[in-house]
Amino acid sequence: MTLGPQSTPAEASLFGAPWKQAAAGVVLVAWFYFVGWVYSYFYFRFFHIDIFEIDMPVQYIVIETISPIRFVWLNYWPYLVGVVIILAIASIILARCNAKWIVVCRGFGVRHKELLGLFLAAIIVCTFYFGGFAISEQAAGRRAQEIWTSDAPEIQFTFSKDKKDSMVQTALSKLNDEHSLRYLLTTKDFYYVFVTATVPDPKSYMPDGLVFKIRTDAVDYASIRRRGGAIHVQ
Repeated sequence: MTLGPQSTPAEASLFGAPWKQAAAGVVLVAWFYFVGWVYSYFYFRFFHIDIFEIDMPVQYIVIETISPIRFVWLNYWPYLVGVVIILAIASIILARCNAKWIVVCRGFGVRHKELLGLFLAAIIVCTFYFGGFAISEQAAGRRAQEIWTSDAPEIQFTFSKDKKDSMVQTALSKLNDEHSLRYLLTTKDFYYVFVTATVPDPKSYMPDGLVFKIRTDAVDYASIRRRGGAIHVQ
């Protein structure tokens, strides 16, 4: 009796890929969006701007994920390297050690490989999401403070005539004439600008200030000052 080739059960798939890889991809993409959104939310909240009124494109939110990642690397890279080294050493020790309790744990791990894999994956996902939230909030606060105290460029408006006549005596008009306004954000409907008070030491004290929301149809044109700097020759 001749037996033909035995068929193996088809592996479950998601979006045309093995379900584990597809699920990992979905979780990773969702994490990038989540971190970028949290960063943007806390950044604009510093200026008392509601993120829901900005109507940010999805691709912009995803790109903003770079800021928290860069913040972590610049400020915590020694800790990250230390954690990787400790985990590598611990895995080597556990792989070579023949202590009775370790052998028992290895046997348990082999028997319940799938369950332990799901449990470990859940821990990793939770760690990344909770950690991403905390880091994004911290990075957004740090960057917003830098913009508020030093990094925002100067902007000046030329208002349309009918709007200018009604703004002659306003604080906004005077600040605009004095070149005191600082640029923050532009949407299709509004310019967001601000001005801060002068303080003796802005590095140790956050100055008070005003945030203005100016309709784009009230402006004929706007000029933004580009700050110079050293030229780095390759």
